[in-house]
Amino acid sequence: MVPLAPEGSVDWWRRVVDVGVLQDIIDRFACSQSFAAILTTLNGESVTAPSNFSEFCKRVRAIPEGRDRCWKSDARGGKMALDSGDVKIYRCHCGLIDMAVPISLADGRVIGILLMGQVHLSSYDRDDVLEMARFHWDFLPEEEMDEFVDLFLRIPVVDEEEIHRSASLLKLVASHIVNLCERYITEKSFWERGMVRMRKMVDRELLEKSLKAAQLRSLQRQLNPHFIFNTLNVIYRLAMLEGATQTRDLTLKFSEYLRYVLGKQRRSNLVSLSE
Repeated sequence: MVPLAPEGSVDWWRRVVDVGVLQDIIDRFACSQSFAAILTTLNGESVTAPSNFSEFCKRVRAIPEGRDRCWKSDARGGKMALDSGDVKIYRCHCGLIDMAVPISLADGRVIGILLMGQVHLSSYDRDDVLEMARFHWDFLPEEEMDEFVDLFLRIPVVDEEEIHRSASLLKLVASHIVNLCERYITEKSFWERGMVRMRKMVDRELLEKSLKAAQLRSLQRQLNPHFIFNTLNVIYRLAMLEGATQTRDLTLKFSEYLRYVLGKQRRSNLVSLSE
């Protein structure tokens, strides 16, 4: 049996839910809002592929240190959302505005974080970005810093009203994902219970066959073939003496049949009805 993956891990999501369906939902949502979006584990590890990510964030995540910091930033946003019990708007480690909402099942179990954002709330000039880069972008290659600054400045600026409106929609999408998870988990549970019942039925049939075979072997041991054939031989001779030809022929055929059956049983073969 395949060991059960820890609940909320990437493997758990892939086994319990159709991640392709989730990917399609998040892709459509991200494009309709002109925001980036992604579903992650509580540790920040990606469950779905990045949806509508900015070129700046793609480049940052392509660097191992940058990817690790993004995961930690996503996990931090998820924890803040969990603590607040609502969508949390915060600033990521690179200075972008992000939003996070926990994916919580009906019984309160939290299995993931839905994130959206990668926008600015206000415009930056180049000097502001270079100053921020000096303190927070130390993991980026120095020779590529100007390019990263240009990419950062291309990220769209949105107002607070749009941020809060998108946060409300983010909660709706998270609720839809929870409903999908609940449905998949319920269906999987029914399927697993059905498989357990089927295994029990198969085991019961095997047990019944074993019992019948044991009973047959017991009966074979109780009936001594030599005794049976000696008895049939006596009946055969008496029938000859009395001129009972039908009894004689029937006894002979019965003896032949018994030899055939006993020979089959010694080789652990059952005799079919057609035989």
